[in-house]
Amino acid sequence: MAELNPPDKNDERRQRSDHFEEDIDDLMSKISVDFLLDLTHAFFTNRDTLAFGQAETIDPFLQKYEKIKQMIVNSRPKPDDFQILKTIGSGGHFSEVKLVRRKHTKKVYAMKILPKTKMLKNTSQACFWEERAIGVSAKSEWIVKTNYAFQDIKNLYLVMDFMPGGDLVTLIDKNGTFSEKCTKFYTAEVILALDALHSMGFLHRDIKPDNMLLDHQGHIKLTDFGVSARMDDQGLVHEEAVVGTEGYISPEVLNAKETKKGYGREV
Repeated sequence: MAELNPPDKNDERRQRSDHFEEDIDDLMSKISVDFLLDLTHAFFTNRDTLAFGQAETIDPFLQKYEKIKQMIVNSRPKPDDFQILKTIGSGGHFSEVKLVRRKHTKKVYAMKILPKTKMLKNTSQACFWEERAIGVSAKSEWIVKTNYAFQDIKNLYLVMDFMPGGDLVTLIDKNGTFSEKCTKFYTAEVILALDALHSMGFLHRDIKPDNMLLDHQGHIKLTDFGVSARMDDQGLVHEEAVVGTEGYISPEVLNAKETKKGYGREV
């Protein structure tokens, strides 16, 4: 018997199109506009290092879209858009952080530079896409915002808000032991920062005073999401690799390989 109301192919096509448009507009999506532009840029930028097989099969494609590639490259931020002022720190084992000024606006930022070679050699501990997704899409006052994310043939770049107050470990070294009132204040702010990150669906996995920056008013902002991981639908991360900084790694992460149960917000 024929269906009384057979599905309308146009409706199905429209639904697929609507879902695709939503994904493109979503900064957290793996097919966001920004991601697709980065993917295209990376393809052309690193084409000489990729194994394409026979050159005659790929060269016509590259030549055909050379002008479009150049349009994309010209529209994207690039290192030359920024003047490096000085080195202000490091971002874990893979990167360094520079104080920079954007030439066009004269605004000051912190630029994190991650060499691709080091990232590829440490794929189990280098979570660039998670770090990028968190910084770019974050709308919380407790998380350092990433304003620009781009690349060239050697490096990945994250241009973030500059925090003039330094980090919490420097404040502790400078002032010594905190009073009970001060300890409660910063503990509360760290909890709010972690709650904001967890609400985005991520675990930080490297919580330490070095990764808690201070804005011009002395309030906490969480940073360095280089080993962060996205939680599944149950709020867990199933990963056996031990990540984080020695002395700050939680027991759940250390025991993940043995327990095989995963871990969640407790880390």
